Amino acid sequence: RQREGSRGDFLSISIVGGHVDVRYDLGSGPSVLVSSSSVTLGYWHKLVFRRYHQDGMLQIDKSDPVQGKARGRNKSLNIRGSTYIGGHPYMNRTGDIMGTYKGLQ
Repeated sequence: RQREGSRGDFLSISIVGGHVDVRYDLGSGPSVLVSSSSVTLGYWHKLVFRRYHQDGMLQIDKSDPVQGKARGRNKSLNIRGSTYIGGHPYMNRTGDIMGTYKGLQ
């Protein structure tokens, strides 16, 4: 369960070092998936992320999919409150610029 103050279940998608980084936590610690290929900023890319219970899969464009599994026995992603795209209210704690300049399609 998600709790105020950035603790609990979450899903985040970001670009780190040119690769897409997907993190999700079902309550027992985060699972991290990093794309097998890099993305070029300023160009459109197709991102597919699927999750079934603890299992996750990330694929960028037509690259090889990356798979991972969340820790623990929890199977549900319990998000309470708002969903944020392009940023979040705790951005001042992360120290980096976050968001999307050209939007989503």
